[in-house]
Amino acid sequence: MVLDVKAKDSAGRIFNIEMQISIHPGLLQRLIFYASEMYTDQLSAGDDYTQLNTTISICLLTGNLFRDSDQSHH
Repeated sequence: MVLDVKAKDSAGRIFNIEMQISIHPGLLQRLIFYASEMYTDQLSAGDDYTQLNTTISICLLTGNLFRDSDQSHH
């Protein structure tokens, strides 16, 4: 897996920040996969789910991933 930027702030929140110059098939699924992986990487078998840190994904695009929406974020 390759991420443009993966960072953790002082509050423990984990960020995935990417820049994409094209919107290719499967991009949305890939972004969801990366976000999910940021959660699963935090736990081992038997760990307490309440210990999960917040994860935030930011993807800067040159186009509109959600063509049916005028919102700039989701």
